[in-house]
Amino acid sequence: MTDDLPFERNPRETVKAWTACLEYCRMGRDRSLVKLGRILGTSRQFIECWSVRWGWVARAALWDAVEQKRVLKLWQDRRDEVRQNDWDMSNKLRLKVHDMLAFPIARKTVDADGMTTIIEPARWTQGDTARIADTASKLARLAAMMETERKVTESDIDAELERILTSVPPHTTGGDAGSRSEESGAETTEPGETS
Repeated sequence: MTDDLPFERNPRETVKAWTACLEYCRMGRDRSLVKLGRILGTSRQFIECWSVRWGWVARAALWDAVEQKRVLKLWQDRRDEVRQNDWDMSNKLRLKVHDMLAFPIARKTVDADGMTTIIEPARWTQGDTARIADTASKLARLAAMMETERKVTESDIDAELERILTSVPPHTTGGDAGSRSEESGAETTEPGETS
């Protein structure tokens, strides 16, 4: 068995029957013996004999599995290429932001004499660097299959507050309800108790 052909011809199978089987497999999910009979100009009954004798249904299922695997691999390769391109672009954009922050982007022109180079600052704002940095970050995150945006819900905030409140130790002086307050020297009681 090879990668591009999911089965080999049975030594007792005629080339004509094997070729018909290949044609049947290539028809894909809409394959039928009737359609194949029309294509080959022969009866469905004749084609059906070959199909049963040489196990075309099982061979077609194997063909479909190999084809599906090939298509999945093709699209995975395409996704990987896009991710790599996005990653590379994000790195270039990050470098551009570093350059912009280190030195105003300049436009170089050479005088008519070909000897004098004039460097003029390009027109950009701090907002431009922020937008480019954000784009670079999103491209990198997309390439790395990470979230590009964080959505905070009210329940997220409540859970975070609860976590913070439970991690802070209560402000007590270590005594019981009848202990004296360190600041005032007064005796403290719990609500609902009398002193």
